[in-house]
Amino acid sequence: FTFGYNFETMDRQTRHLRVQQLSLQLDSLLAIRTLPLPGTGWIRTFRKTLGISQEQLGKKMGVSKQSINQLEQNESDGLVRISSLKAAAEAMDLELCYFMVPKEATLEELIRSKARAWAEEVVGRSHQTMVLEEQALELARRDAAVEALVDELVYTMPKFLWDR
Repeated sequence: FTFGYNFETMDRQTRHLRVQQLSLQLDSLLAIRTLPLPGTGWIRTFRKTLGISQEQLGKKMGVSKQSINQLEQNESDGLVRISSLKAAAEAMDLELCYFMVPKEATLEELIRSKARAWAEEVVGRSHQTMVLEEQALELARRDAAVEALVDELVYTMPKFLWDR
């Protein structure tokens, strides 16, 4: 008993709804991409800016000064644990905000870019075959075919989009 729903379509709709909802949440965060990571890491940067010594931070976290030094070094080297960042932030009355944003665009643009790469490859192969058969697509028809395939791939969001 399916209540009249096509579950494949419902899955696509659910995926699109998830993309839209996540995109709305990310909108206010996209500007964060331009915020450079401090070379010494956030823990050391905030600690020094707030005038907190490694010994003081260690005491608040229940660890030694040497452990704080190692924690700051681990963060600078990209080896810090999220739980350690959170503990350091809380000890300095800060809040750790952990999230990811698309590198260069919105989430929708990221999906469309992946779809376009696939579509151009598929239409390009088809075009090459037709050239060999002396039936080359006109440029406008080729572009229209690419756009149609992009729209279909964005709608269906097949898993193979992420294979590259």
